[in-house]
Amino acid sequence: MSFDRYFKLSSYLLVASGFIGVAAGGGAGAIAQALFTCVLVGSWFVDTAQLGSALPPRVLNALVFAYLLFYAADLSFLSRSFVTSTIHLVLFLAAVKLMTRSSDRDWICLYLISFAELLVASTLSIDITFALSLLLFLFSGVSTLVILEMRMSNARAQCQGRIDPLIETRHGTASGLQLFGRFPTGRMVALSAVMTATILVLAVPLFMVLPRVAPGVRTRPRGHAHLVSGFSERVELGEIGTIKESDAVVMKIRLSEPVSNLPPTLKWRGVALEDYDGRAWTRNRAPRQRIPDSGGYFRLAGSSRGTGILWQTCFLEALSTDVLFAAGRVLAVSGDLEYLQRDGSGALYTAPHLFRRLRYTAISDISPMDPELIPREQGAVPAVVRESCLGLPALDPRIAELTGRVTGHEMHPFSKARALERHLRESYRYSLELVGKPGNPDPLAAFLFESRAGHCEYFATAMAVMLRQTGIPARLVNGFRAGEYNALGDAWVVRQYDAHSWVEAYFNPYGWIEFDPTPVEPRQERSALLRWVTGVTEAMDMWWWEGVVAYDIWKQSYLANSILSGFQDVQAEMRQGFSTLAGRSQAVLNRVLDWPPDSAVRGSAIILGTIGMAVALSVALRRSRWAQRLLWRFVRAFHAGNRPALMLSFYGEAIELLAACGVKRLRSQTPLEFARDLAGHPASDSFLALTRLYNRARFGASFKPEDGATAEAILASLRLALRGRVPTPDKPVPGSGRR
Repeated sequence: MSFDRYFKLSSYLLVASGFIGVAAGGGAGAIAQALFTCVLVGSWFVDTAQLGSALPPRVLNALVFAYLLFYAADLSFLSRSFVTSTIHLVLFLAAVKLMTRSSDRDWICLYLISFAELLVASTLSIDITFALSLLLFLFSGVSTLVILEMRMSNARAQCQGRIDPLIETRHGTASGLQLFGRFPTGRMVALSAVMTATILVLAVPLFMVLPRVAPGVRTRPRGHAHLVSGFSERVELGEIGTIKESDAVVMKIRLSEPVSNLPPTLKWRGVALEDYDGRAWTRNRAPRQRIPDSGGYFRLAGSSRGTGILWQTCFLEALSTDVLFAAGRVLAVSGDLEYLQRDGSGALYTAPHLFRRLRYTAISDISPMDPELIPREQGAVPAVVRESCLGLPALDPRIAELTGRVTGHEMHPFSKARALERHLRESYRYSLELVGKPGNPDPLAAFLFESRAGHCEYFATAMAVMLRQTGIPARLVNGFRAGEYNALGDAWVVRQYDAHSWVEAYFNPYGWIEFDPTPVEPRQERSALLRWVTGVTEAMDMWWWEGVVAYDIWKQSYLANSILSGFQDVQAEMRQGFSTLAGRSQAVLNRVLDWPPDSAVRGSAIILGTIGMAVALSVALRRSRWAQRLLWRFVRAFHAGNRPALMLSFYGEAIELLAACGVKRLRSQTPLEFARDLAGHPASDSFLALTRLYNRARFGASFKPEDGATAEAILASLRLALRGRVPTPDKPVPGSGRR
């Protein structure tokens, strides 16, 4: 490849990188993308210098003036968006420059336009496609700037008459920089790749230590918002036709438990629909309750029903619904949410996010229930449950007869519910082909006695109606199945075709219990290659969002703590190794000292012993922990203006001091539980006071200016309390995990 051809290719990659970033972020319409792509490809084969000189300036001026009029129309009637119409204007200017470029100044103008497009793309989308566009921009930018400087320096030198380059004799195949041979394209690509990698390596530490800021409000994924097929706040029966499923991703969820510990019926609950009029289910329009912010998280329940606690970190795509999804009974929610609301059925809502992704963490109670604890008599059912979840419209009498036949031999209410669930699963067929008569006044009866096949909404409706006929409060729930587990990204990927409907029935003392009468839905198997490619792409997207986009001050502090802990572990291992070496050297020295004075080995042994003693002395001096204290002081100085992070540094150093004395916090212990477990320890009072300050900074909303000085004083008293205290193996220390 010649020098000129390489320069042109590198420049085109740089111009294309900005356009790809804008297009992937959804900033340009399909027509604008197609037109600019045609210009980008066509300008490669056109003699743009000749075309630019052939066009009179008045033609170009008239063209620009005409587009300004179109810009006003685009802003007012077509795109109706200042951002989108301005992006169209920038693409038009770039297209004009591409078709009329004739000098290096035109190329520089195109580079600046590409950089501006990438800046705009960063406000439209910060997903993995933006990361790839940025990587392409960095690589092509490094390559282009290097080759442009070579080109311009050569041109200046020739104009000044300082060099007379030797070129190939064939006309048009070489430039002034191509001496005796072809341009070293491979070496130039390798050099650009190395320089790009160096930039990234130098940028990563800065990214890790710079103070974190919240992500922008327009963190929109690529393309447009998803209309969630199969999920809505209204379910209507009686439609005729074929349901077409979509494989678009709705959300990705990372769980605290491995796949083997999860229940097989795991689902992501959305909304509960309580009102049924014979054809459609709708949500009760009672006012929603706004959940107060408890210092960074929203508390929804005071306790769990059992030990089945599941943590879920959800990455929710831009959707056309304001519903949040989580498993089971939600205890608490935290994340980048403007607010949180809950309706009477337990459904959660936040601000609409039609143009941005959401990341939130939900803690759910998925403890299994014991049927033996459900009484034979329902007992007192809340009035609001009776009023909203027992009403029925006029229905085909055959439905009540079928209910009686299925449940007549069961005496326990819970057994009746299980019998209905089992009957629907075994006696009916799942199908997305909806048949029947349009406008049927009773689509449920047509499903039960005519077609005997339907999708999940028919099965859930049938069971909810039949439960109500037996006097058991029931409602229909819309949400999603668990989805597909991605082992590479360690996350569950939920797609639109995972949308599902099931039933919740009310039983004392548990309250609402889940039932799913729908048979197993058949899924079309994908090829192994397609599954692998999809898995890699989704894993990269998860890594980008969790490791880069969602990298906040708490992850930054956790990283600092991990580095300090790792440094301490390495130091302890080195200290132990040097101590062992010093002991062995001393033993060898004692043995050598018994040898004759004229022994040549004695001098070497004395030297080795002296070195060992010096090393042991240096290790002993390092037991003062001055290095760790210096690092902690640096962390506190860096976060002096951020009180939560400042308090976290005090608490982290206290944890390290206790760990050095053998007192380690169990993973299952909360900070307050660990502090109370130290009762009787000399450092108990100091550590408890420091833990309360830490909890107030981490989970509370009130800060006092004197908290930093108070924490410093408490930490000093903690050091004094721990000085000289080393636990022995036969005396367990409170909080060490030995009970």
